[in-house]
Amino acid sequence: MSAMVLFRKILFYLFLAVYGVLCPLIIFYAFGYIFTPKVEEGFVKTGLIHLETLPANASISIAQKRLIEKTPATIRNFLAGQYDVRIFLNGYRSWDRKVVIESGKASNFEKILLIPQKIKIRTLIDQSFEDLWPVSGTRYLLLKSSERAGDLKVFDWRNENARSVFPEGAPWASSRLIRVFMAKESSWVLVEVKASEKVLFLGCQLDKGKPEVKDLSDLFRKGEPDEILWEGDRPGYLFALYGRDLERLDLEKMTVSRGFLEKVRGFGLFRGRVYALQGALIVRLNFKAKPGEASLVEKDVFLESLFGGDAKFKIDFISNHTICFQGEQ
Repeated sequence: MSAMVLFRKILFYLFLAVYGVLCPLIIFYAFGYIFTPKVEEGFVKTGLIHLETLPANASISIAQKRLIEKTPATIRNFLAGQYDVRIFLNGYRSWDRKVVIESGKASNFEKILLIPQKIKIRTLIDQSFEDLWPVSGTRYLLLKSSERAGDLKVFDWRNENARSVFPEGAPWASSRLIRVFMAKESSWVLVEVKASEKVLFLGCQLDKGKPEVKDLSDLFRKGEPDEILWEGDRPGYLFALYGRDLERLDLEKMTVSRGFLEKVRGFGLFRGRVYALQGALIVRLNFKAKPGEASLVEKDVFLESLFGGDAKFKIDFISNHTICFQGEQ
């Protein structure tokens, strides 16, 4: 019996020693640290790289090592330094870059266009333009040929035809084009124009034979919003950020909920909910909620170290489980 007790004690202390070694390693790994004998301290902060391609499902090679991940992919735990990154897909030219990865930071490449090895050239529209904006997730492109709003065209690349967003007889055709706001997978866009010293906001539905335009200017306060977001192809709500105040604009009732969220350092939309960064807290609020009904999503020492200070962030949802915070640094 004493031998069994001794054996159990040995097992207990053995597991305790293993736990004492592994637990700190797991915690350090979760915070982006890895152990390496190459540095005096032993533990170093790592960086990561995010890669997205069009088309997707391309193979990735980093530092001459082929990875099992396919694009889009987020690859973690790189020591700081310069790496040879190669992306390749059958039938397309490879994408080769020297990428510098910094400790504690992400190197983000989310708009990698892979070029086919054989390119067929065909003229779709015989005009020149100052700028071109793809309407994400749709078959439309917006083509800007001048500062005049009437010269803004929408091009349907599937049907290969172009038409003016504001027909020549429209009251806004002679206005000056200021900004165009777009959202993911939405053929509805918001166009900001200036007419007779007055700023107007025009909602435009592009997936019609003739674009539908609605004047939403009465919903916007004086002063230009920093950011405007919405969800859906025919949105019921817009969310406009003025400084640190987020307002909800109800397009059906034509009403504004001022003070919908306050002290906002950044916000994003996902499946009928607003996610916002307040200080170092992540909060959530339903589209239809009343102001002040936000619920806490995440509060942690990790967030305090990550979002310390007062900088603003853009928030985007990469997937159901991954949020991207894009800051000035």
